[in-house]
Amino acid sequence: MELLQDASIAPDFTWEKCMTRIAVDARYGALSSLGEKKQCFHEYLDKKRIQIKEENRVREKRAKDEFVRMLEENTDLTSNMRYLKAIPLISGDPRFDAVTKDRVREELFVDYMKDLAKKAVSYTHLTLPTN
Repeated sequence: MELLQDASIAPDFTWEKCMTRIAVDARYGALSSLGEKKQCFHEYLDKKRIQIKEENRVREKRAKDEFVRMLEENTDLTSNMRYLKAIPLISGDPRFDAVTKDRVREELFVDYMKDLAKKAVSYTHLTLPTN
């Protein structure tokens, strides 16, 4: 597996394409049969795909968290503001572009606005005098 990693074998490589990169390496002969070599190749591809999926998931989560943090830091947003009205206020920030799907950005914005509205109502209730 180390040989495959050192040869920068991508998860979309075919066996034939992989062979052109690794057949000249001395470590290629470590496994004796072709079946063992192919099995090792397929196991490597599976692990690499899983690793890439996990990295993408972590990157997307971080981008979403940073997007919400950007909303929290923006003092121009109000709890009754619509997404389309807010875009000019937030689109210049790199954290806006880090969330690549506009639908996801809008969902995060709407959820944040709902939370902001709840906080505003709670604050109003706390500041009203009790009779």
